[in-house]
Amino acid sequence: MKLNLIAFPLLLLPVLLYAGLATFAGSPDVGQAAPIIRTLTQAWFELKMVSGDVWVFDLGDAILLFGFVMLFLELTKSTVTQTGSLINHGLSLAVFVVSLIAFLLLRNYGTSEFFLLLLMLLLDVVSGFVVTISAARRDIGIAAGMVD
Repeated sequence: MKLNLIAFPLLLLPVLLYAGLATFAGSPDVGQAAPIIRTLTQAWFELKMVSGDVWVFDLGDAILLFGFVMLFLELTKSTVTQTGSLINHGLSLAVFVVSLIAFLLLRNYGTSEFFLLLLMLLLDVVSGFVVTISAARRDIGIAAGMVD
């Protein structure tokens, strides 16, 4: 059970949420803005600031916030060096590649929100491999008695 939790790429959750919204948003007309933009910009709440400005928090912001929380958890998980973490890195790379293809080729995926999710996926993949390589280098150094 614990291996499954470590191996599961948590950033898949906001990507799937976005994909569900993109699927049901409809197909855009040629030359028109993607219908998902109307969905993503639906205000969840507004807050009047002391400055007099009104801060609007919408669905797109909520998806990004969810993505940031999942990214934090993924970065925390990447510090664990177990078999499940290697599986997690591979699955995270697969999610990134599929998401990149969706961003480039599919309608309703060419939005700033999805681009930022894509950057989170890239950061997860790169940081996961960097942490794993650093941990492996440290483990090799300790095993060989090369500790400074």
